Amino acid sequence: RRSLSLCKCVSVCVRERETETMGDRTTSTRRDDEENERTERPRIVCFHGFSQTADVFRARTGSLRSKKLKKKFDFVFLNAPHVVNGVFDDDVRDDAEDRNGTTVGDEARSWWLSGENVKTGIERAKDENWVRPAKSEQIVRLEETIDLVKREISKTNENGRRNKIVALIGFSQGATLLVLLKRFAPELFEDVERVITIAGFDPLDLSLMPRGDHLDVIACKSLHVHGECDSLVSRIRAEKLRDMFYAKHCAEFFEHAGGHGVPSSKPFRETFERFLLEIINA
Repeated sequence: RRSLSLCKCVSVCVRERETETMGDRTTSTRRDDEENERTERPRIVCFHGFSQTADVFRARTGSLRSKKLKKKFDFVFLNAPHVVNGVFDDDVRDDAEDRNGTTVGDEARSWWLSGENVKTGIERAKDENWVRPAKSEQIVRLEETIDLVKREISKTNENGRRNKIVALIGFSQGATLLVLLKRFAPELFEDVERVITIAGFDPLDLSLMPRGDHLDVIACKSLHVHGECDSLVSRIRAEKLRDMFYAKHCAEFFEHAGGHGVPSSKPFRETFERFLLEIINA
């Protein structure tokens, strides 16, 4: 009887150890799966506005990037290559009318320079004849931006694989940049399924656009956002950006009551989330 009792005890202990081991393996597998899921998340690349930075744009879109979105996507915020410190006074540092989030000491940046300003040497917005990028007919120094974007495209994750870039988001100059990248870095759009432009405008430098009917439009679904009170970009220019460079049959237009900035209203947050989650749910 004593021997039988001992055997039962050993059997129970072995089963308990096996259960603990299986539990450890399950927990470990779950952790590995979660880590791989984070590593393999598709990328959404974001482009800030003129005289802003990646950190500023990240802060201004914070309320839009819901938990659901951050669980499914890796939001990548790029810094433009050209430093334009001093272009505005410190109290009007960037091209957004809601100027919260830019602190003195941040490096103001630009995706390209206005050729008119480069020729005259004018660097400050308060100077006479200074040309804002939205009104420039001579876009120069775009090459550095194209190189920067191509480096981002080629980046690989910890497993040595390249996470797909499935969506692009641009604000103001960053929104306009997307149509230039379609021509000069078309590989960026290889896996892109959604594009969001906020306060974007049509580029005025016709030398960068192909002649005739050879314009290669962005064919994926797009969402174009404009503020009714935007004093820097008119609705006409926002619509030109949409109509000239995007497939009309799959382009949405969202107008909000604000100015030249990123809206944070509940209707827009819901639209933003729905539009991007369609990539996963399609």
